[in-house]
Amino acid sequence: MIKFVTLLRLPPGKTREEVRDYWFRSHAPLVRRCLPGLERYTISFPVERAGQGPQDCDAIVELCFEDQAAMERDLASAAWQSEERKASSRQVLDMSRTRAFYVQEHVIPLGDA
Repeated sequence: MIKFVTLLRLPPGKTREEVRDYWFRSHAPLVRRCLPGLERYTISFPVERAGQGPQDCDAIVELCFEDQAAMERDLASAAWQSEERKASSRQVLDMSRTRAFYVQEHVIPLGDA
């Protein structure tokens, strides 16, 4: 599996609750429509813990594809490059402070070694 992983920061002036609501209500359905080869789509929000300092990101997003060809095709598509999708992304992330990576997943089996 190949992934497009984003460590995102919230847009200025937006709360986590506002971003979560918009993400699940509007942004996620749009992303799913734009990426027909998407195999799995996750968003993870850091959990605050006592004594822990500031987080390096406000959320981690994983867009997972079967292979690199599927990922490259979908991310280059007119739907993904559309102004509608870009405007929606600006509602949930600060592009100037967001980092993205292409990674290949390797699953480590659990159990008896």
